[in-house]
Amino acid sequence: MDEKTLTLSLSAEIEARLATLAAKEGKSMDDLLHIAVNEFVERWEDYHRAREALEAGTDAQLDLKAVNG
Repeated sequence: MDEKTLTLSLSAEIEARLATLAAKEGKSMDDLLHIAVNEFVERWEDYHRAREALEAGTDAQLDLKAVNG
């Protein structure tokens, strides 16, 4: 998969909290950011699919995913 580098500005507080979580999880901050962005995208894609199904009046069944740490 092709990857693109993005620049992200975080407050000192969020950076410290992220570093603490990364240490507790035994992962890098980069790994946690990848997880967070992936979960955000999946959650909003699910939201938009559900909204579109409701607006279309379809009886579509959506699969919900549990997030595992």
